[in-house]
Amino acid sequence: MKTKLIPLLLIPVLLLAACSQAAPAPVVTPDSNPAPTEAAAEAPATEPTATPGEEAMATEETTTTTSEEQAAGEPSLLDALSEEDFALFQQAAADAAQRMVGTMQSSCIEVLIPGGRQFPLPEPDYNAKRPLDLSAFGDALAGLTPERAAEIDSLLAAKTVPEIQELMADGQLSSVELVTYYVDRIQRYDVDKLNSVIALNPEALGIAAQLDEERANGAARGPLHGIPVLLKDNIATGDQMPTTAGVYALKDWHADRDAFLVGKLRDAGAIIMGKANLSEWANYMDPCMPSGFSAVGGQTRNAYGPYDPLGSSSGSAVSVAANLTTVSVGSETSGSLIQPARVDGVVGMRPSQGLISRDHVIPLGSYLDTTGPMGRSLTDVAILLTAMAGVDPNDAKTSDAASLNGVDFTQFLSLDEARKLRVGVIRPDTQAAATVASYAEMLGQLAGKELTEAEQQAL
Repeated sequence: MKTKLIPLLLIPVLLLAACSQAAPAPVVTPDSNPAPTEAAAEAPATEPTATPGEEAMATEETTTTTSEEQAAGEPSLLDALSEEDFALFQQAAADAAQRMVGTMQSSCIEVLIPGGRQFPLPEPDYNAKRPLDLSAFGDALAGLTPERAAEIDSLLAAKTVPEIQELMADGQLSSVELVTYYVDRIQRYDVDKLNSVIALNPEALGIAAQLDEERANGAARGPLHGIPVLLKDNIATGDQMPTTAGVYALKDWHADRDAFLVGKLRDAGAIIMGKANLSEWANYMDPCMPSGFSAVGGQTRNAYGPYDPLGSSSGSAVSVAANLTTVSVGSETSGSLIQPARVDGVVGMRPSQGLISRDHVIPLGSYLDTTGPMGRSLTDVAILLTAMAGVDPNDAKTSDAASLNGVDFTQFLSLDEARKLRVGVIRPDTQAAATVASYAEMLGQLAGKELTEAEQQAL
């Protein structure tokens, strides 16, 4: 009996191992890109350093293996079980899933634990997926030579938003070039590959040209002036792009206006370059649907290889990790910002609710929903947060954070500010443990005793 009890006790841990065998996040310093892989380090000096997206695509044939090859690879907790215990674990997992979901199909368990032990690598293509429309960028892409693209690769390596602004101020780069460069990378590494971008803004180049002109006239609006941003596709825009939440029924739905946070970004000079793919309905479509999958956008893949991209802000994280945009915006009800950021080696922040307006963001739970910034550095995330935060008359919750209206959050990145942090550590409650032990002892003494009701006399 003891040998059968062990797998049952391990069910929560093993389920996590089976469903979340994610890549270990690369080490990311506050103001740097993920460390290059060995393959990138060995590349010829004339070639630009490969990003995670390039590495994933370049090694696709070697990383997409059969279940037999996968089983022979790195062992997991599940591999430690005997066949008998594993079968017992599968049945217990199925029973637990039935209790949690009620009507979950048995095939769902095979999705959670495919072939028994390995996490699946869904195909990035999908027969109902809407193709990414690149038509508005044809002339610009034709004018971007491989030599200039390589130069921009070198210019942007490990650069933060303020450093990109310096390049623009010095005339080494323009916003039009930056948008074109990112769209070129999206065309090469994202379309039917990483699948992190669900739509591109056909007006992006025109907006970039206008912002370049403002900069030339000495009228730059701030640190986000001319910086491309991707929005998770549950955030409404009142432009030519639809807002779909990844749902086929909403594939042609256009919002009546921008979300409040989008208006704030535009006012700050940001270029809304496009929309990022997401887990359909922000991961509340189906309990068995893979993270990063939507009917409109297909399956987003982790920028580092055949790993779970997690969600629901999958595309927002992958696009930043693969250098397809400077920064992005995601949303979170529970884990949807911080989890994709973790497995893609980028910085994601879930702000306290009320700091950023929820206006015109397709909701899940009003008591938990919030949007948040993603970037490759703490500096970039703080700049994006500063631009998005503010009191919105359409979202009463933002009045709770009125005292932070107009605050520049980059000021809190200094070491002096970091020393003001207060860290709480939850320690075991020995008193509670003693009470539980005493109660258990009392129950043991009462075991087998016959209990009768008695009326208590009034005092």
